[in-house]
Amino acid sequence: TSLINTLPLFSFGVPVSLLGDHMQLPPVCEISHDIIKAGLISDDDEGLCYTWYLSSLYAESMLHLSDDAMARIAMGPTQYTFFNTKQYDLSVSYRFGERLAKLLDSYVYGDIGLTGMSDDELELEVIDVEYTDRMVRNNLAECEAIAKDIMEKDLEAKDFAILTPYRAQVAMMVDVMGDRYRRRFDISTVHRSQGREWDTVYFTVVDNSKRLGKELEYHLTSNLQLPSNLTTINTAISRAKKRLVIVCDAEFWKSRKGDLIGELVSKADKVSYFRHDDSDPIRFSEKGSPERERQSVKRYHNRVDERVPKKIYAAFKNGDINVTYNTVNIVYDYCKRTMVTDAEMGAVDHIIKAYDLIRSRDYEYAEDELRAMMDIHNSLGY
Repeated sequence: TSLINTLPLFSFGVPVSLLGDHMQLPPVCEISHDIIKAGLISDDDEGLCYTWYLSSLYAESMLHLSDDAMARIAMGPTQYTFFNTKQYDLSVSYRFGERLAKLLDSYVYGDIGLTGMSDDELELEVIDVEYTDRMVRNNLAECEAIAKDIMEKDLEAKDFAILTPYRAQVAMMVDVMGDRYRRRFDISTVHRSQGREWDTVYFTVVDNSKRLGKELEYHLTSNLQLPSNLTTINTAISRAKKRLVIVCDAEFWKSRKGDLIGELVSKADKVSYFRHDDSDPIRFSEKGSPERERQSVKRYHNRVDERVPKKIYAAFKNGDINVTYNTVNIVYDYCKRTMVTDAEMGAVDHIIKAYDLIRSRDYEYAEDELRAMMDIHNSLGY
């Protein structure tokens, strides 16, 4: 939990015990880190908002160190330091079997002797996907590989989740999967999946550094020896109860010595291969006539009427949602159309969800939906 939730406990003058997994993802803070850093530099109140995104593990540091020292930590953040706090490691896991426990012990938890006591070893599969035609943080081939696997196994939506580090990949996955699987959290970023479990988890890695012109994201590579690099992978793995399917460029990741993803790939129980074909795109959709598809689009536009952009514009003007004016204009543009493509229907779906969330004053998730809408819009090259 975040530091702001823990600090009041110390006012009672009694010992405080914190229980939890410090190698899961840290708290999510919707306040921009740039705003917080600017506040720290200028000594404004916004700087104190770091207490919302720093973990409770920094509580003793805040109680002992100077404001300047804490500001330097918050700008990083750097590794936490204990002065009087005693840390005890729970080295027995009833969640994992012995094989996975040993891997996590070595790569994530620092060789604390973690032992897996679960009788049901997690089934580890890899879908090897090589795909180079991309310039942003999404990967169409991995989306199609997952859709194909789900169709072949005839999985029900409640039995699986598709997780990825990137919102752009969530948007692309929604477009490939179609209406049947457009449910909150079933296709999600790893951050949004915290606290939930599924029998089967597909983890679409996306990155392979080919034609992107960028280095790998820090939260996917574990050979930099920083704890923050491991939390995304560790959280994704621990969402799976029975079967974990890693969808990635297997050869690329196996070549990266010291990375947890590469080690998982090399120890997979099963490896299958998928190659993207531009001439034969894979899309998952419910069986139905063309007329049924047209009616589906019409039903969308019956809901996306003039009230939707007005509500979103009002939330934008009031500061309830933090989106650009350009985003609001694009919402208007979509709402004026009488027909949309399959890809654009994904954007319309996010607009509708944003409208419903604004009506219920759930502005945080409304902003997420509008960002997802923009990811689809940008991926279409508009």
